[in-house]
This record gives sequence, structure tokens and C-alpha cells, in this order.
Amino acid sequence: MENVTVITANYNGRRFLARAIESVLNQSHDRIEYIIVDDGSIDDSKKVIEHYAAQDKRIKPILLSGNGGVARARNIGIENSTGDFVTFLDADDIWLPEKVERQLAVFRQHPRAGLVVTGAELIDENDRSSPRRKNRKKTRQGHVSLYDYIAGKCLLSINAMTRRECLDKSGLFNPDYVIGEDYELWMRITRDYDYYYVDEPLHRYRIHCNNTTRDKLANRESKVKILQDMLANNPELPEQLGQRFKTIMQRKYNSLGKAYYLAGRMADAQVCFDKALALNGSLGPRLKAHLWRMALRVARWGRISRREY
Repeated sequence: MENVTVITANYNGRRFLARAIESVLNQSHDRIEYIIVDDGSIDDSKKVIEHYAAQDKRIKPILLSGNGGVARARNIGIENSTGDFVTFLDADDIWLPEKVERQLAVFRQHPRAGLVVTGAELIDENDRSSPRRKNRKKTRQGHVSLYDYIAGKCLLSINAMTRRECLDKSGLFNPDYVIGEDYELWMRITRDYDYYYVDEPLHRYRIHCNNTTRDKLANRESKVKILQDMLANNPELPEQLGQRFKTIMQRKYNSLGKAYYLAGRMADAQVCFDKALALNGSLGPRLKAHLWRMALRVARWGRISRREY
């Protein structure tokens, strides 16, 4: 049986932490090394971790003195792990008992697999299922092109499982990204290894007021920064991917510009729409950028008129 390392990075997650820990300990695949990295919590998280660690020797607590961010905490967990496979669980989420077993089955079936993701069910603060629109897009599997990845044709999640050799080759999480650090790492792995998706809700993803991913503006900023950094490090990509990539970047800039507009950051919105128009991509995104720039002019005219009045 394969040895699997599960890593939970926790910061002030005491409210939901016990449920997360129990969902790992109750996995049908029990050859698990469970590393819980407490990232300098100031609540009672450490007591919860120590309580469970005293009951189950599979738990290896790492208690950090200061808060360094989720990417750094996960990297410390990876550096202290011994499993052939590595997977991640956030401190406020829950796994179904067969989650790890189902992912391992895919790895056994596909030797080239480097990343296996499962479906997820949304739950609220009281573990009640939240309605979610069914994804109608067909997920690409096997060898996934960079275009497919950034175009959103792969369903992604922090619940991904990867081989240790993938992390050795592709590297760890980039701590420069406060949000989207997993998106960027999975992107590096899928450039060298195959991707597969288990279309079952084996992960229960909790929505609550403290979710960092609920900040749509920060999420969009991070995704754009990741793609900009990727271009800076791989200047040949636009030529390789052609117009399709420019179209994706147009859409990303329009989406970020819209978020800035709704947040009242008009100057930042203008920069995004200008960048979308400067790209020779598709007509649709160019028209959207033009319309948003018109909306900016109307909004500015309205403010000027109110000041004069």
C-alpha cells in the first residue's frame, strides 16, 4: 500500500479544525502520514492539534511561532514529509472517507498521472450543503496543454493529490502569491505530467465569512499576476500559443477591470481595459473593454457633474 502524506496548514482555524482532522483519520486508506502545520495561531488551535496527536501516531504536528502564510506553511509540511504521494486539506474543509483511496486508484491506472483532483460539494458553517450550479464544461484529462489549463478546461482544487517526484521536479508553492499559489503550482506540474479528475464530490468545501477565496478582487489580481509572471519567465509563450492566449489575457484583464470598477478603483480599471484593448485577440473581449471604458467615462462625468452641482 502506498504511503500518503496529508498536509493541513492551519491559522486560527480552531472552529472547524477537529472535523477536518477526523475526516483524515477516518480515510479508508489508512497508511497516512498526517502533518498539521500550525502557522502561529493565536486561538486554541494548538490544543486541538496536540489532543489528536496524542491519540493517533500518524499525526505529526509542526507548531510555528509566527504567521508566514499558507504557502510557506504547506512547504514546511512538504519538506518534513515522507509519503510517496502528497495531498492537502484546508483546516475548514472535510473529506469523505474514500477520497484518498479513489485518487490512488487513478494513479495506479495512469502511470503518467501527476495530478489527480476530485469533485467538491459546498457546505456552510453548519455542514449544510449549499446549492451549486452544475459544471457543464467537459473536463480535459490526460495530457493537458497550457492553453487548456489557463482557459479553465481543467477543474482544480487544493484537494489535488500529486506524486512526490512531481514536487521534486516542479518545485513547491510560491510564497509570493497570497491567493492562487495552488493554481500556479498545479500549472507547473501539468506541464510535465498528466492531469485526471475524479467526478465525485469527495471533498466538502466550506464557505464562510473568513474564506480568503471569497475575495473576488484579490483572486482576480492574483490570477493576472501569475500569468504576467509566467509570461515574463517564458517570453516565447505568446508566439507558441498564438491568438487564443491573447484572448484569454483580454478576458482576464476585463474581469479584473470590472472588479476594480465595482470597487470604485477607476484608475486601476482603466489600466486593465487599456491592456485588454492593446492585445490583438478576439473581437468579443475588445468590444467588452470598449463598453467598460464608456462606463468609466459616464461614471467620471457623473462625479464631475455632482461636484459642480
